[in-house]
Amino acid sequence: MTQLLPAPNNNIYNSLTSEDIDMIIECLISEKVSSKLDLAFFKIINPRALKHYVNGCNKELIKNIFCHAFENGEKELVANMSEIEPKLKNFLPELLGSDQSSLDEV
Repeated sequence: MTQLLPAPNNNIYNSLTSEDIDMIIECLISEKVSSKLDLAFFKIINPRALKHYVNGCNKELIKNIFCHAFENGEKELVANMSEIEPKLKNFLPELLGSDQSSLDEV
């Protein structure tokens, strides 16, 4: 799927229909978000679409996306997902290991 996505470009993404976005996100989720390009897509979709997927998708897949975003330093996406689903913050201690100082940054 990643090979089929264009590089991040607002003109391209702004022209996508909601059906296009649904299809792309379903494909990304089924691949468990494996690249930074996939994360870039999740970062630029509108907040309503992000909320729909965080609340409506398999929680294990959403956890994987959240963890992948955190591991790749995508603080804004992590914060947005945490705001939509506060329970995701429960995974931060295991991601941080013994370094709890970064919890305040999210």
